[in-house]
Amino acid sequence: MADQRMDPLPDHPTIRADFENTDIHGRIRLNTLEAVDDIRRLGVALDDGVELNLVDDDRSAVGIVSFAEHEAVWVAEVDWDDVVPAEFSYENRKFRPTSPEEIAEIRTSLRAAHGRLYDHLEKLFFQVDPYDVAYPDSNLGEPNPEEYEGVVWEALPGLRSDMDDEDIVSVIVDAFRMEFEGEPVSAAARLEITAAIPSIRALLTATA
Repeated sequence: MADQRMDPLPDHPTIRADFENTDIHGRIRLNTLEAVDDIRRLGVALDDGVELNLVDDDRSAVGIVSFAEHEAVWVAEVDWDDVVPAEFSYENRKFRPTSPEEIAEIRTSLRAAHGRLYDHLEKLFFQVDPYDVAYPDSNLGEPNPEEYEGVVWEALPGLRSDMDDEDIVSVIVDAFRMEFEGEPVSAAARLEITAAIPSIRALLTATA
């Protein structure tokens, strides 16, 4: 039976899916170009029972993965009563917590799952600051070291220690763009991210 929770799961992968592309049982097929690309890029290992956040242009839902033997395709079962308008939970696949309690819960969950990598990425992204929104000292405004925390939330589920350098950079750049509504990441910022890959990989290995 599908998961009964309405809200997206912040520590689970988010996959673009076509909610109209369903099998005879009403399960969403995960075989569209967007879904296949997200699954590959995020390194999602599909298996029976895996939970995914699914989004299309205007809807969002939690899906439970299974393999449809009759079509030889992976599908996700959702509770259609719990499908919500995407603007209430996601914009461009981004989870938007609305209360201090939700933010604290996400931090606790992701820090428990990823250890020191969480704080390392938050510090790195603040230093790279591709959008000039970080204030490192009081001369420019109140320090805001958590300005890029949403990028950390986007990036962590897609990072693995066995990725090559290009894929790690791609996941991080995509996370920046998802959090900042498609804004491009400069070549200089990409170089800084690339330079930090050895430390990122070491922490990924330590938490694997």
